Amino acid sequence: MIKQDLLYQLGSALTIFRVGNNDADFRLEQIMKGRPDPGARTALNSSAKTATQSTESEDLIEEDGINVEEVAQDEIARLLQEDFKGHELSELIAALLTADGFKCRNSPPGADGGVDILAGMGALGMDSPKLVVQVKSQTSAVSDVVLQQLNGAIHRYQADQALLVTFGGVTGPAKAYLESQYFNIRVWTMGDILNQIYQHYEQLDGEMKAQLPLKQIWVPISEN
Repeated sequence: MIKQDLLYQLGSALTIFRVGNNDADFRLEQIMKGRPDPGARTALNSSAKTATQSTESEDLIEEDGINVEEVAQDEIARLLQEDFKGHELSELIAALLTADGFKCRNSPPGADGGVDILAGMGALGMDSPKLVVQVKSQTSAVSDVVLQQLNGAIHRYQADQALLVTFGGVTGPAKAYLESQYFNIRVWTMGDILNQIYQHYEQLDGEMKAQLPLKQIWVPISEN
């Protein structure tokens, strides 16, 4: 099975192109050998070998300079980029907003007119705050044009505020535009998405947890 991020790259309309993102060369080599898509290699692959050589987690962190929390966070981010593309990421964001008390309506896969999710409070999802949400699973930065369109969607849908969710952050002009839209638009980047997952993971349904299998662990730390 080929993961979503690689499928999106292979779906290019170009006749001749190179698939180069997310460790694509290595992964395609494994697929050509009849093996499943292993996903992009990360620091976790190399650190796992080191971990087997020590029974003390704290010694591992201090002696080998491995930050277990950062490695785990990088691995979760990689999983999101590979397995949650397009509509899949929209469904995850809707699930997180639902866990935060919103009633959400997702746009179907395909053209969405610049809005992927409509979210509101109350029994019918019609109370404030009412949000229009645009979800971008691309790893490149989002331009100010997208934000301007999202701002227009606030008025079109009679919403209160807008949320842009993006793996790749925003461009310089987009950051400048956001300064003038402080009370209208917020942006979630990868760090924000991860924080929302950590906060609401236990409230997600079984199907979503199966798509994003995580387990909390406790690691001793030094008080010195």
